Amino acid sequence: FFFLMIRRPPRSTQSRSSAASDVYKRQVHGEYGGFWGVFVDSEDHLLETSIANLGIIDNENNFVIPPFETSLAGTTLMKCLDYVKTSLVPKGTIKNVVQRRIKRAEVYSNTKELLFFGGEKVVPVVNLDGRKVGSGVKGPICDILQAIVEEGFEEGETFDEYMK
Repeated sequence: FFFLMIRRPPRSTQSRSSAASDVYKRQVHGEYGGFWGVFVDSEDHLLETSIANLGIIDNENNFVIPPFETSLAGTTLMKCLDYVKTSLVPKGTIKNVVQRRIKRAEVYSNTKELLFFGGEKVVPVVNLDGRKVGSGVKGPICDILQAIVEEGFEEGETFDEYMK
């Protein structure tokens, strides 16, 4: 998949349900061949896409996600975050979970995997703005998290019950 960066104003000045904004995003994606746009702030930190959260596996094997002050805490990301904390960190598959701002440059220099979380999917990103991310192929953490998300929520479990 090919993804593009799109700058957006601070959250306080933007309506999340802005139809005009959604139309603009689709136009930008189409004009430049992008599949999804990734929002970045004025300091070039990654935020989220229009329909998904994001996270990286950095070169030190940390699972890094942006702070929830700059992005929503989506259901798919929260399910994966819970699994990483309770299973992958104790096993040593992931070193630690870190919530901090992620610079765009870090995606090219300090990232094994870039992942999008949304719509009950975990999507590997292997190309961003025409540049290879990590090794340029889907990584092993993506495989693990995709399997976890495919299992879904326990039968009959509501979102509120899952979040408790």
